[in-house]
Amino acid sequence: TVIDQDKVEALEVAKARGAKIIAITSYKKSALSQLADITLYTSTRETEFRTEASSSRLAQLSLLDTLYVGLSLQRQEETLKNLQSIRETISMKRI
Repeated sequence: TVIDQDKVEALEVAKARGAKIIAITSYKKSALSQLADITLYTSTRETEFRTEASSSRLAQLSLLDTLYVGLSLQRQEETLKNLQSIRETISMKRI
């Protein structure tokens, strides 16, 4: 994943302030990988029907979804409360 200098600097500031950085990328030698405390790698191949960029994005979204479900299962009560709060907030905005 190629990230611009502004994002690198923002991550450096966050890290200096104690934030943990988790990266999802397919490039081991990227600036993002070097800054991250934890790096999760995805690997995809371009096919006739799907470009490498869209395959990579799909792999990253699948990984995020898997992490979300795993954490939700570990913290069911908190997750259900948060989801209910989100539903209530959204319902107030609906016409």
